[in-house]
Amino acid sequence: MIDLYRYRIGDTLVCAASREAVVAAFGNEAEFERYFGGSMSFGLPSRPDYLGVWGARNASRFRRILRQAGFDFEVCANPPPAPHTLSGVSGERLTASQRLDLEVTFTRSRAVISPASG
Repeated sequence: MIDLYRYRIGDTLVCAASREAVVAAFGNEAEFERYFGGSMSFGLPSRPDYLGVWGARNASRFRRILRQAGFDFEVCANPPPAPHTLSGVSGERLTASQRLDLEVTFTRSRAVISPASG
């Protein structure tokens, strides 16, 4: 079970989880950032402890993909225990079909590295 941090900064919903869980679900940080068009980092900028997204739709997609990756989580209504160190937008916003294609890639990647597949 992982902790999922779901809280608000003003009117904006933020959702974050451990870097290890995010990388396991999305393949790597670059694909995570590509999928959402940006991300938030908590902890050291060079290797953050937690990664997250902002916005209600992104938070919903984030939780869904973590669930599909097999993670059970407990929702914590506060920020992660590491300081928010970086937020960034990639400048590219994927279409719904591009997001679906990328989700198929996540699923295939998890199947290849899953201990159950070997």
